[in-house]
Amino acid sequence: MNTRLVFLILLIAFAGTLLSSLLFKEYGIWLPLIFGIIGLLFLFLLYMRIVTSNHTVQIGMELLAAQDFNSRLRKVGERNADRVVRLFNTMIDHLREERLKNIEQESLLKLLLDASPMGVAIMDYDGHFSTCNRAFLKITSTGDITALKGKLPEEWPIELAAALTSLKVGKSKVVSLGNSMRYRCYHLNFMRRGFPVDFYLIESLTEEMRDAERSAYEKVIRILSHEVNNTMCGVSSVLNLISDSIAESDLKEAVESCDARCEQLCEFVTSYADVIRLPKPDLKEVDLCNEIHSMLPFLNMLIREDIELFTEIPENPLWIKGDSIQLQQVIINIFKNAVESISGKGYVLIRAYNDKDGTALEIVNNGDPISEEVASNMFRPFYTNKPNGRGIGLTLTSEILTRHKANFRLFTDKDGLTRFKINFHP
Repeated sequence: MNTRLVFLILLIAFAGTLLSSLLFKEYGIWLPLIFGIIGLLFLFLLYMRIVTSNHTVQIGMELLAAQDFNSRLRKVGERNADRVVRLFNTMIDHLREERLKNIEQESLLKLLLDASPMGVAIMDYDGHFSTCNRAFLKITSTGDITALKGKLPEEWPIELAAALTSLKVGKSKVVSLGNSMRYRCYHLNFMRRGFPVDFYLIESLTEEMRDAERSAYEKVIRILSHEVNNTMCGVSSVLNLISDSIAESDLKEAVESCDARCEQLCEFVTSYADVIRLPKPDLKEVDLCNEIHSMLPFLNMLIREDIELFTEIPENPLWIKGDSIQLQQVIINIFKNAVESISGKGYVLIRAYNDKDGTALEIVNNGDPISEEVASNMFRPFYTNKPNGRGIGLTLTSEILTRHKANFRLFTDKDGLTRFKINFHP
């Protein structure tokens, strides 16, 4: 029952008792007055102890329910009620400080996440996507965060989804997407309100690893090229002198064979040196369609009789900024790899078109699909899975396209066709 209602009932009962005492004068007037004063004093104490304290508690509960941490309760002059007031105000001060601290920490965390070059995606308690920073959207090429909202990682429309879902909590791995881009992915968690919450980190390693790899292999190639060429030149000179003074045909043939091998070894080393001596591209307005048409007679000479070459090239020009000679070398390298991947009868398709990412060049073949191991290593410097390969073609291709600031990717699609797609930005 409401305390004020109890107080009102007691007040009515006391007034009734006092009125009855006054009506019956035979009991005298002083005795009812004394009892009336005592009753009023008792009611006042009852009001101060119970009603005021209860009213103070109710106000405090309303402030807490409204999460109003700026208001304070005032003392009412009653000891117990004032103790409640002091306790409530102390608690409100602590709650306000904690709330401000949490707001400041959340603001700082949000600023750090937005400024971080690492992509961060945070899940909810059920493992569905909750939020992410701008770097995550950029790395995953996700234009709108709503495409991820409320979805499990395996449902995300991004290429890294499979790599992220395969990670156990606390683990990380380096992932390649069939191009020169490499990422280190992490799967971690933290505690929120006593429950673990998962989050994913994506760190781009491309520029750092590319610079480190380029610096390393350039140094090695320079040393090898210098030592091998100098040595082979001396050996070749001696062999030429010996060959001129030998009369026996068998011995002369052996010496000439050794000399030819020296030349082959010099050419072999020089082919690697050509990668590091690649000149800076001379960027000019180039019609991609015209470049492809001019190369078709030469490309037809590179295919076997059981392989067909098709083209899908628009009649109107597709203008890009590029180095014509270097771009032709890129097309030749990609085309040769496509032809070599076809073990039997097959075809190669060259397409040029415009899409949302710019002008696109796509070379498609129905050869052997790219395995996961090859996909993760094929753009590493001088990597090859061919028995007699040197890994120069894709290394040179990657270097040229990177200098053209083009996006590219080599992958086997769901339809079983292998595609090398290049996007040239305006």
